[in-house]
Amino acid sequence: MRSFCSLLVCFFFFGYHCCAQKAKTIEATQQDWSGGIAGRRGSNYDFTVQIPGTKATMIPDTIWIGADAIALDKKEKGGYNNYSIRKTKNTTTIDISARVSKDDYADSYPVHVKEDPRGKRPVPPRYKGVALVSYKLNGKRRYYTIEKILQRPDPINYP
Repeated sequence: MRSFCSLLVCFFFFGYHCCAQKAKTIEATQQDWSGGIAGRRGSNYDFTVQIPGTKATMIPDTIWIGADAIALDKKEKGGYNNYSIRKTKNTTTIDISARVSKDDYADSYPVHVKEDPRGKRPVPPRYKGVALVSYKLNGKRRYYTIEKILQRPDPINYP
């Protein structure tokens, strides 16, 4: 009887370990752009992260691309959705769109920058990779690192 119970416990933990997979990056695309106003350039990023299971409530709030912190919002007044969550029977999928812009002549003329009403974003923990997604899972802060860009379409050059 004792060996049967230990065998049952081993099967339970083995099955649990096999089912407890981690999140994985399905898509990671970076498309650079330049043009329009002289000195303006940037990158458009699209990430898709898939997480096994659907029971937990997951709320992404920030993505860091390099040192740039980008707030993730479902919808702001006058804004747009920069992430969405899809759930199926076995997975939760998060789609994130982020834009990073640079201006070579920003110091040459004054520009009024609208402050984020939620205040400054905290500095992320050190990470290796392209981006770091911060999210809350059942009220606890978690991080997911996107290791590398999987696709790089040709740059867009605006006139």
